[in-house]
Amino acid sequence: MDRLYDNPTTTSRSRPQYYGRFINKYVYDPIEYGYVKAELDKLNITDEGKRKARFHQWLTDEGRTILTRQIGKVEGIMEMCDDIDHFKTVAKRRKAVTVAPYLFDEMNRII
Repeated sequence: MDRLYDNPTTTSRSRPQYYGRFINKYVYDPIEYGYVKAELDKLNITDEGKRKARFHQWLTDEGRTILTRQIGKVEGIMEMCDDIDHFKTVAKRRKAVTVAPYLFDEMNRII
């Protein structure tokens, strides 16, 4: 992300806040069309606006697998782009990640 934004190298403690917004928009929001992100916000954000834990800690094993794949997709796009504007252009064409559980009767019975 530092390369895309043309920033000097940052650490986990010195990253700009817009990096977090970037992660929410391009990693979490595309999963199930934002449903997963909305549920994570309900579980994780306290009334004071603070987080109880990192988002990925609330996910099941299957959820973490989907998240890992999504991160890989975003990293792949980031590697091929020269700057943040190019990334945003390419990311607009990307499909949302969905497992569409309610499209299959057998899965609905399991749930």
